[in-house]
Amino acid sequence: GSMKRAVKTYINTNRISDELTAMGGLSLGYGRSMYLEHTKQHTLVWDCPISIGPDGKLCVADGIEAGGMMGMVHRAKQQEEQPASDALKLPPGKCNLYYYPHVHFRGENENRLPHHEELKALHAVLLSLCVNNITFSETFDASGATPLLGLLVSNSDAAMELCMDVYRSRPKTMLKGHGDGDFVGEHALHVLIVNGRETQLLELIDIAAEHFSRKELEELYLTQASGKFFSHLPMLYYGSSVLGFATAFSMVGPITVLLKQTSDETSKMHGLLNLNDEKQACKKTGFLPLHVAVANGLTSMYDFLTQLPQLQDLFELRADPKATSATRELTEYGLLSPFQLAGGGGGG
Repeated sequence: GSMKRAVKTYINTNRISDELTAMGGLSLGYGRSMYLEHTKQHTLVWDCPISIGPDGKLCVADGIEAGGMMGMVHRAKQQEEQPASDALKLPPGKCNLYYYPHVHFRGENENRLPHHEELKALHAVLLSLCVNNITFSETFDASGATPLLGLLVSNSDAAMELCMDVYRSRPKTMLKGHGDGDFVGEHALHVLIVNGRETQLLELIDIAAEHFSRKELEELYLTQASGKFFSHLPMLYYGSSVLGFATAFSMVGPITVLLKQTSDETSKMHGLLNLNDEKQACKKTGFLPLHVAVANGLTSMYDFLTQLPQLQDLFELRADPKATSATRELTEYGLLSPFQLAGGGGGG
């Protein structure tokens, strides 16, 4: 009765999609057999078994009515080409993407980790949705996250494998950050840094360098995590930008790679990042990466940024120990040298 109906993004036929639009949902292509609940946290629900053929095509069991012609084609193909036993199978259930790969299978009392075959099937389903279904991949939930950001936040090894498969197939999805809300501006690179996923971060930096235009690289590296969440400590001292976050989490490797790309005249990254450019300072505190190191008490990062030991030939890229913070939203943090910020004060 009085319970507010969850907004469901249905992952078909025009009739169903009209009904859903009236409810505030979006159609994703499998009718009532599979849909995304996104009023709270992204949760994928599938009401009947799903099988995935060797070609990666999804076949939702009730797919004839639900998937329209596509459903029929997938079923027919599957029946012709191989016995159903070859297909990966996923029994009905639901998965909150923030807890991936935990699944609540229908008829079971609690969430559990899927078995090996079930996980392979779930991975294939979500990979297909993230890569091929724009509506799915660009839907925001209550926190402003896309399904992919929800998966990244879960930070399980299985989620990392899935997200990296998506980024390898569709690199541009890493540009889709949080929409309106407390986390606005935060995107894949910020999340990987906070979660300590350096290996994945380095791979995304490589993928971006290979596939992105200059304009896209600027968007990726200069977009700041500016939502309300980042106005509270300790987040306020993360520096908002990718270089700022990487400094706050002592990620020397990725910073080294980014500065190398910036110094490379043949790279689309040439001249893009600058440790001393106040235009790249945090919009909240005005901090440059060196101020981030000081504010977080990271002596080794201070030494690294001012000396760049692995980049001896790039001494002009080093952080300037006398550079003052820019005057931004929180004016009390403006015009401070790293020394003053550290408590050295004006008089020394």
